[in-house]
Amino acid sequence: EFTVFDQWHASILGPTYPNRAYLHSGQSGDYKTNMLPFATGGYDWETIWDRLGKAGVPAAYYYTDLPVLALWGGRLDAPFTHPIADYFAQAQAGKLPRVVFVDPAFLGDNRTDDHPRADIRAGQRFLRDVFAAFARSKHWKRGAFVVMYDEWGGFYDHVRPPVLPDNRANPVDDENFGQAGFRVP
Repeated sequence: EFTVFDQWHASILGPTYPNRAYLHSGQSGDYKTNMLPFATGGYDWETIWDRLGKAGVPAAYYYTDLPVLALWGGRLDAPFTHPIADYFAQAQAGKLPRVVFVDPAFLGDNRTDDHPRADIRAGQRFLRDVFAAFARSKHWKRGAFVVMYDEWGGFYDHVRPPVLPDNRANPVDDENFGQAGFRVP
């Protein structure tokens, strides 16, 4: 069984990193650009990973070549961050944690992220392989598999992004954190 959400919008009308920050933490720390926070030691606000850890919920983030959790300065690395090969091995062994995030490759000729200039066939093969590993595992019977993209990909969409309630709402789009992005596949 499956469903498709046709009103799922990017968190903000902005690029990858702020939308990735929303994915992992429900906010972007007032950033709307792809600014890398390494000079400041990484983002310092709470994430879903912090909450899962405090609640004792087994969770893992699997990356292919660029661990996005590094944007938080490495403090999430030890308990949560694992290479993608671990995902496939743990799925096959029936040992995936309760909450799992999987990221594709973002860099070089091996990109599987479906961003412009990447070969979308490679991205779709990666998605197929990640899904197949889950579907063939014992987790399939009682699990849920959700595919999310961090943003819209820059293609035209006839649906106007909504403006959502936000305490940082602003009539200037560049400063308006209530302005959602375009629909996400």
